[in-house]
Amino acid sequence: LHQHPNFAAGKMRTEHENTLFKEALGSLGDFYAHQFVPALMLTKLPEGYPKGYTLPPAAKLRVAAGGKGAAEYFNRGWCFTESSLCAMTKDYDFVFDLGKLSDEMIRSGMGHEDIRKVCAAEGARPPPRLPPLFDQMVSQKSFTNGKDDMPIVKKVQRSAFTHEFEKVHVLNFCRLDWGDDEATAIADIVTQYASAAGNLTDLRLHFNHVGDAGAAALAECLVTVPSLKE
Repeated sequence: LHQHPNFAAGKMRTEHENTLFKEALGSLGDFYAHQFVPALMLTKLPEGYPKGYTLPPAAKLRVAAGGKGAAEYFNRGWCFTESSLCAMTKDYDFVFDLGKLSDEMIRSGMGHEDIRKVCAAEGARPPPRLPPLFDQMVSQKSFTNGKDDMPIVKKVQRSAFTHEFEKVHVLNFCRLDWGDDEATAIADIVTQYASAAGNLTDLRLHFNHVGDAGAAALAECLVTVPSLKE
C-alpha cells in the first residue's frame, strides 16, 4: 500500500497511487485473516527505538500531555487491527509473536520447535474477537488519523470475520494456554457464524486448560453445528 512519502512536508500520494491505496484497503481483511497465510508479528521495539523515529501527530499530543512517546504495539490502532485479523481462523502455529523472543533466546540458536513454543503457543494470542467487541476495543486505540481510519478498520474486521468463519472447515486452536473464557468465546463464535454456514467439520482445542464452565459452553454450541465430525 502506497503511503504518503512525507506528510509533514506536504508530499502526498499521486492520484494513481491514491486509487491503488483505496483499492487495497478493501482487501486487507482477505489477506491478513486468510486461514493459510502465516503471520509474523514484530511486537517488541528494537533497542534504541524510537531514536530517529518521527512521531505521528497523535503520539506528539500524548508526549505533550505527559504520555509515552510511541504507543506500544497492541495500543496502535492498525497493529491491533492486523493482529486481530490474524487471530481469527489461523492454526495455532500460524501466528508468531516474535516479540516474545529475548535477545538471549535468539543468541542461543533456538530451533523451530522451541520458537513455536514461545511465539505461537502458551498464550501467545487471544481468541477471535466478535465484531462488537472489536469495535469497542479498537475505539480505545491510537491512530494517526483516527477520524478516517476508525470506520475503515471496523468495516474491514466485520467483513473478514463473517467471510472467514462462514467458510472455515477446521479450527485448530490447540496449545494456546486458553481457559474457560476463551472456550466460551469460541462457543459463541461457532454458534453465531460457523453453524450458519454448516462448513465446520473439525474443532481442535486440545492441550488447553478448559474447565467445567468452558466445557459446558462448548457442549451447548456443538448441537448447533450438525456438520461437525470431530
